[in-house]
Amino acid sequence: MKFLLDENITPKVGEFLQEYGHDVKTIITLRLFGLKDEEVLGLAYKEGRALITINGKHYVILVPPNHKRIYEKHYGIIWTKIQITVRNSCELSRKIDELCKFNKNIENTIFIIKQNNLGDIIYEQYYPRKINHKQVYAKYFQA
Repeated sequence: MKFLLDENITPKVGEFLQEYGHDVKTIITLRLFGLKDEEVLGLAYKEGRALITINGKHYVILVPPNHKRIYEKHYGIIWTKIQITVRNSCELSRKIDELCKFNKNIENTIFIIKQNNLGDIIYEQYYPRKINHKQVYAKYFQA
């Protein structure tokens, strides 16, 4: 998968993702410091890359379903809600690689990566929301 790492993501994550076979560019290595969020997302879109960022709240307002959106489409946003260090960047990269293996196409999808109560790094789909069909069925078709 192709990724663009925002400037708040250590390039070490990019190195690990490249070891997993991903095509990675980073705002840091491109020396594009200080770009506006719209410009970063535009660059990711232009190059067909999913964006990995800590500032997910800055980007989710730019894409559907937000009514103030600037972009109708994107190649995926991975919003990490954990403090990224050199020590955990390998585990974070492994989790992103796992996410990609289970979700071959993340276009127009937003994922959140966070730590659970046990301290494990997990991911969940933020948008579009996954529907639990069993719960919907039980709610509307109870006997």
